[in-house]
Amino acid sequence: MKHRYRIMAIPVAAAIATACLTFTEPVGVRYYLIKPKPVEERSEKQFPFALGVRPFSAPIRYQDQIFYRVSDVEVGYYDYHRWVEPPSDMIAGTLADALKAAGLFHRVESVENAGPSDLVLEGDLIGFDEVESQGGRSAYCEISLRIHRTGMGTPLWTGSFKTAVPVHEQGVSSFARAMSKAVAELTRQVIASLEEADFSDPDSGGNINR
Repeated sequence: MKHRYRIMAIPVAAAIATACLTFTEPVGVRYYLIKPKPVEERSEKQFPFALGVRPFSAPIRYQDQIFYRVSDVEVGYYDYHRWVEPPSDMIAGTLADALKAAGLFHRVESVENAGPSDLVLEGDLIGFDEVESQGGRSAYCEISLRIHRTGMGTPLWTGSFKTAVPVHEQGVSSFARAMSKAVAELTRQVIASLEEADFSDPDSGGNINR
């Protein structure tokens, strides 16, 4: 059941008591995370480059509260259900782990923790929604990615990926599990696309040299 905020008149004494609690966490809040199935098979291809993964950007609506859509113009948040961390951070971390497991690059690390990197992966989280429609509920995820040479702005590879996974059971936990499957599917799409990539440097007319 979704709980929506309502504005109503309340006695002054109650208003004062409520004001004292404005900086406390609402009672009964439950937290969720995504747990995509890890990549189990290593790619037959490996690029001899170190890849640094930057934090992904995201619209302001994707913070800790879980966002849902019921139509093209009607959206909302769950009052008492929240993500453990921003979805953009969960996506970036999941993708970095998947790329490490696939062995597509010589090294994969977040930019904050990385040593010198040959390539940089940047991303935008476009959709991370529970979608309600006549066909039922689904977990919708969409990302846009690009890889460029460190210190250069021209992308060597770009890709846009999206998927929707049906939610078959009631409850926010079921939605979080469906979103985990959606993110796992996106990582498979990304890896498949990267396996076909050609990291030739358009600025130098040849491959990137380490």
